Amino acid sequence: MYYLLIIVQVFCLYHAYKNRKPYYWYFLIFFIPAIGSLIYIITQIYNKSDAEKIQEEITTVLNPTKK
Repeated sequence: MYYLLIIVQVFCLYHAYKNRKPYYWYFLIFFIPAIGSLIYIITQIYNKSDAEKIQEEITTVLNPTKK
């Protein structure tokens, strides 16, 4: 369980670095690992519009005649 938390924390730190997020995200993820990583994933990685776009693409692939 602890290893999973470290992996998620490292992923969030890498994602923040790669996308040049403000410095407070690094502090949040590093000093409050579980909650900080969860907040980062919800607010920065998971985006509702992205989810809707993916759902539309899946619908188009499964049923090409539906628009």
